[in-house]
Amino acid sequence: MNKENYTNEQGLCPRCKSGNLDYVSQDTDSNMLWYCYKCKDCGQEGEEWYSLTFEGHNVYDENGETIEL
Repeated sequence: MNKENYTNEQGLCPRCKSGNLDYVSQDTDSNMLWYCYKCKDCGQEGEEWYSLTFEGHNVYDENGETIEL
């Protein structure tokens, strides 16, 4: 299969377009996160990549309550 036969949509197998993906692991690299997957329908294996952006901090007070900053 060549590149033109694949799709590039979040949560869908790029080969058969099924949403039946088994996410087997995840990892991070700097500002990127990726999930390794295997499609339960056609067996295609690959990775989904996501970019990470800083959104803010949560801190905990002396009672363990969350304070959103």
